[in-house]
Amino acid sequence: MTKLDIEYTLFDIDGMPLRTKLSPSLQQHQSADDLAKLSDKHSPDMTPLRQVAAGDTQPLMCRGIYGDCGYDLRVASFNGLNQFHEQQPG
Repeated sequence: MTKLDIEYTLFDIDGMPLRTKLSPSLQQHQSADDLAKLSDKHSPDMTPLRQVAAGDTQPLMCRGIYGDCGYDLRVASFNGLNQFHEQQPG
């Protein structure tokens, strides 16, 4: 509630209000989850598990998963891969 207007419309003989009209001004509250759903933003799945197949390279796997082969160094670093160019299938 951002504002509340009070209007007294009926009083007793001592001046005490008997009837009151309240006019609230309300502001909608939305949780962070609701706002995220409304914004329709999508983030990439950053936690997929993949098994290396014959002929796979880190850049090609990143292109297939994230749509950009430029993530290969970040993925290798995150997964503790020092020599990711020489991955074995499986």
